[in-house]
Amino acid sequence: MNDIKVQDNFLTQIEYKALYNVFKSNKVDWYYDDFVNSPVDDDSDYNFQFVHPMYHYNDSEPLFLDDSDNWYKRLRLIKSPYKKLIDPILSKLNVEILLRMKFNMNTRTNEIIKSNFHVDIGTSLPYQQQRKYLDSNPNEYKIAIFYLNSNDGYTLFECGRKIESVANRVVIFDGKIKHCGTSCTNQKNRIVLNINYIDRPEKNRFQLNVNYH
Repeated sequence: MNDIKVQDNFLTQIEYKALYNVFKSNKVDWYYDDFVNSPVDDDSDYNFQFVHPMYHYNDSEPLFLDDSDNWYKRLRLIKSPYKKLIDPILSKLNVEILLRMKFNMNTRTNEIIKSNFHVDIGTSLPYQQQRKYLDSNPNEYKIAIFYLNSNDGYTLFECGRKIESVANRVVIFDGKIKHCGTSCTNQKNRIVLNINYIDRPEKNRFQLNVNYH
């Protein structure tokens, strides 16, 4: 339970409104994904979502880069044109190495539908380098879920703890903890930003120079 931390009002109102106004508009490209976290474990009609990919680490590259210039070059690989809106989140999380970042949108259902419990980075081939490092340094792998809108959906952890979807809230937890998300019944959609990253607090890392206005 101590490995799950919740922070409300994570962004300033200026930062949050800028992000909300874009991702709740018709400007953003959303891509249909035929499953939430596994096409094998769940073949139900509700096992789908819409995704706006932001960043995915290329496993053919070194996991750690030595200087901030190279780190910025890697960040520029983010495909979304809205990366600038995410910079305050990455800065406040003290992200050292970004592994994966994407928006997930689940549409409204008549009753709350839960996905299966899972961990985000598994043992599949594309993740071998990540998995090898994370297995050797298990306390450094973090997941952050940022809630864009308030609704009656939630994040549920295998330990039984439930984190309600509250706008501008973030939950940060150990990447090894199994968790699942849900749909919602009282809004048209539930939108979260999912961030997988490495956090090495003992390292004197550089900070992102954020200028989002």
